[in-house]
Amino acid sequence: MRLFWFAFFSGGIFFYFLDQAFKVDLFSAEIILNNMYHFFAGFIYLAWSLRLNLKNKLKYFILLAAVILFIDEMNDYLRHYQTFTFVELFYNTYLLLWGALCGYVYLISPKRREKLENQS
Repeated sequence: MRLFWFAFFSGGIFFYFLDQAFKVDLFSAEIILNNMYHFFAGFIYLAWSLRLNLKNKLKYFILLAAVILFIDEMNDYLRHYQTFTFVELFYNTYLLLWGALCGYVYLISPKRREKLENQS
C-alpha cells in the first residue's frame, strides 16, 4: 500500500506543477469534475481489464483511452466550454495515465502480500 501512496502523491505533485504550467484554474467545479472523471476512468478501467484477464491489455487500454478522450472533447465542444487544444489533450491524457498507474499499483499490492504469505 505504500507504493500506492507513493504513486498517488508523486503523481499529485507532478499534476500540481503541470497545472501551474498550463495556468488552469484548479478549483472551479467544472475542472474538478473533469479531472476526477479522467483520473477515475483510468483507475476503474485498468481494474476492470485486470479482473477480466483480457489479452492484449495495452491495445484495449489505448483504444478505450482514446475513446474516453474523444467523448470528453466532443462533450466540451457541444457545450461550447473549450476548444480542442493539444495542451488540453496532454493534460487529460496525463490524468488518465496517472489514474491507471494508481489503479494498477493498488490492485497488485494485495496480490503481492497474498503471494508472500503463501510462500511462508
